[in-house]
Order: sequence, then structure tokens, then C-alpha cells
Amino acid sequence: MLISNLSAGVVEHHQSDAAPWRAESLALSQKGQRHDSNGDRYLVSRRIELFAVADGIGSAAKGEETADLCLSYLDDHLSGALERAPLSTAIIEDALRATNGRLLSGVRNYDGSLRMRGGCCIAGMIFAPGPEPMVHVFHVGDVRIYGGTAAGLSPLTEDHVVPAKKATASGDQARTRPKGRVTKALGVRPSLKATFRKVALDDFSFFLICSDGVVRSLGDRRIDTIFCGRAQSLEQSFADFAFELERSKPEDDATALLIAPRGNS
Repeated sequence: MLISNLSAGVVEHHQSDAAPWRAESLALSQKGQRHDSNGDRYLVSRRIELFAVADGIGSAAKGEETADLCLSYLDDHLSGALERAPLSTAIIEDALRATNGRLLSGVRNYDGSLRMRGGCCIAGMIFAPGPEPMVHVFHVGDVRIYGGTAAGLSPLTEDHVVPAKKATASGDQARTRPKGRVTKALGVRPSLKATFRKVALDDFSFFLICSDGVVRSLGDRRIDTIFCGRAQSLEQSFADFAFELERSKPEDDATALLIAPRGNS
């Protein structure tokens, strides 16, 4: 399991060789201009093919710790469950509910007193092997996932935000959307209703998970142009993306995780 927070301008590369997939990923996380520290985290699981981005809610210190714990708890619950049963939406939902419960219980000091309790938005995906391989997508809050091809980006999630506008690859929701209220997050209420979706792995050549700071800073159209409007490698596109993001000086913490699945040969 890798839970990481990178400084601005640093791109990190990971490769997972868990059968039957090889998934290469690139990650970047940047502290927002109005924050003292970065409350975003991303996860590349070394135990299962799980990729996720978490955006902690609340004060800087609380947001950081909540995002760390959220990803760690989720990876633990899913890894344990998948040792006993095949992947399903129900298993992911149970893991999210268990993670929510642990976040609600808070982090306690050595004397048992409550030190902190905070919320977290999350989006993630898990590869499901088989004759027709699928990708299980899930999210709570306003972290987004896109599926990419040479033709463009397709939104695989819709923000849990009021007012909520449907994300489109051709529009600039982030540029025009007011800073609405997030309606769903982990660690806030006992009841949790995440959104789930399954897509065919072969429908996309790569996937991109972004915290809201990325989308607010660059906008859907600019992100689409960087990754799908140029005849170049994904690695070069991500380098261009990192440059554009740093140059935009995002106000909010900004994290992106690019995943390129490769079938074993």
C-alpha cells in the first residue's frame, strides 16, 4: 500500500504487477495557495488493484490525518474482504461503510480522550479481472474520475455538491460552478450512500482521478486538451499537466492520479 502526498512539481511513478494486470500510474499532489499544508492524499494499493484519491475536510491538520486514515482503513477492509470473496459492488459498499464508521469514532489520545474527528471526500476504482474485464468505480463527494481515450475524456462520476451541475468533458463546470456545499462525505454522518458504477476496461486507455482543486484550477476543457488533444505519450501529457497545474497556482489542494492498465503479455 502506498499512501502519499507529493510536493508541488514532483511526479511519482508506480507500477503494479499483480496478476492478471500490470497497471502503471503517475501521481501529483500540490498544496493549495490558501492552505498551510496539503489535505489531499492518494492511494496505490500494493495488495489489490485499488487506486483512490481522498480530500480531507476541515482544518489543515484534521484534513491530512482524516485523508490518511480514510485510505488506510479502506485498503485494509477491501483487502481482507477480497481474500474471502470475489469483488462486487456490495463488498466495496461494505468497506466504505466500515471506513465511515471508523472515521466517525475518531482518533483518540493515549488517555482515551477524543483528539480529532473529520470528514473526507473520496473517489476510487478497482480492476475486476475476467473474460470481460471491468472497472468498479465509486465515489463520495466531489473527487472526480474520468475515463480517457484518444477522442477525449468521459466523466465517470458526478459531484455530490449543491448546486450540482453535470460534469462534461466539453464544458468547464469547474470554472463556472460556485463553491457549493458538498452533500456527501465519509466521517460526517452514520448513514453513507456512495455512488457506484461499472465500466468495461477495454472502453478506455487510461483513467484520471482528480481532487476538486485540480478541476477548479484548470477546468474540464483544459484537462481534456492536455491528455487527449495532443499526439504524444501519456507520460508527456502528464508532465504537461503537472506544469500547467503548478503554473495555475491552485487555491485549493490539488491531486491527480493517472492509471494506465496494461494486460499481461
